[in-house]
Amino acid sequence: MSKGAIKMTNEKTSAYQKVTDNIVSILEEDKLPPWNKEWTGEPLSLPYNSVTRHEYQGINIWNLLLTGWAKNYDSNQWATYKQWNIAGGKVKKGERSTTGIFFKPIVRTDDSGEEHIVKFVKAFSLFNRNQVEIDNELVNPSHEKLPIDDVYLTGSAAEMASSLGVKIVPGSPAYSPSMDKIHMPEIDSFTTAEAYFATMAHECSHATGHNTRLKRDLTKRFGSNEYAMEELIAELSAAYLCSKYNVGYAIEQHASYLKSWIKVLKEDNKAIFHVAAASQRAADYVQDSVSSMRLEVEQESELGQLMGA
Repeated sequence: MSKGAIKMTNEKTSAYQKVTDNIVSILEEDKLPPWNKEWTGEPLSLPYNSVTRHEYQGINIWNLLLTGWAKNYDSNQWATYKQWNIAGGKVKKGERSTTGIFFKPIVRTDDSGEEHIVKFVKAFSLFNRNQVEIDNELVNPSHEKLPIDDVYLTGSAAEMASSLGVKIVPGSPAYSPSMDKIHMPEIDSFTTAEAYFATMAHECSHATGHNTRLKRDLTKRFGSNEYAMEELIAELSAAYLCSKYNVGYAIEQHASYLKSWIKVLKEDNKAIFHVAAASQRAADYVQDSVSSMRLEVEQESELGQLMGA
């Protein structure tokens, strides 16, 4: 069985374009509030479905997250028109939906008898809870909450790097692929411990691309499309990691990065889909590495206790 290309039709091409156009327009406005804005509603989290309670995945995370930021929504809950009705809500008159994307792999057999996996793409419309009149209280999915404590956050940041087998050395924040090292200033150089944690998450996300891990190409020069995409992957991966622990994160607002990201997205309406998938793989890799290291430490501790008994 071989892997086939994504099935494309005018409708599906339009779905890619709608999502890309939405994200580009948000970036072009350059009015995104920082990730650690003062939320007046629900605690910070990734977008999730109000009915199923499942978090959205891939491109839907970033399309809904950026849309929520840009429109200053204080809820992370999204659902289709029909789902809101089932939940006892009613979409307000005049509200515009945000496009969601659903991928479904289907096995097809060609004339030669060879099987191919074809990904069918379906677009659907979502509305944020702020766009809905509803009285029912909908519970936010539980998320691990890191205490806002400098020592704990510093240790947790170091834990991410250690779980990847990456050494931390002094210097301005950067990841060196050739040496597989993360350069980081002391925590006192940052305005908050959260900023330190978020920066480490960004550099650890870069480190997942090393050829001993996820094998992304980290050799491209500044200014190239590949360099811009790698930076965007690290930005979104770090934001994902921070959201899991309710740690503040500010998406990069530097003009040179925004300009390069917009250029890449405008040239290829599927680029943001590839970036979203890669960023989630990077974040998942870091989380899995941390979990594995914690389990190993726990097992070693239990073994030590048994041997000392």
